[in-house]
Amino acid sequence: MINNPISAKNKIETVLRLELGKARKLREWSNVARISEAIRCVNLLNDSSCLKLLKSMREDIILRSTYIQYLITSKQELLFCDNYLDR
Repeated sequence: MINNPISAKNKIETVLRLELGKARKLREWSNVARISEAIRCVNLLNDSSCLKLLKSMREDIILRSTYIQYLITSKQELLFCDNYLDR
């Protein structure tokens, strides 16, 4: 997906800075602290480490997607049952 490691690091930092701005605007101070720390950690990484990080995150999302879908479906079914019982 990403061929240039430098752009990978820049993209990670850009996304984190956008999230930092949102958190500040919403006054979510715990998120501001976490995102600031993430930015600090990304700045310590070299280019190949950023690519490894992205690859690991992608694999983690793939592994969790089935479970997340199960949770969503279960919640929808519970809400349906709750709605049915309230009638």
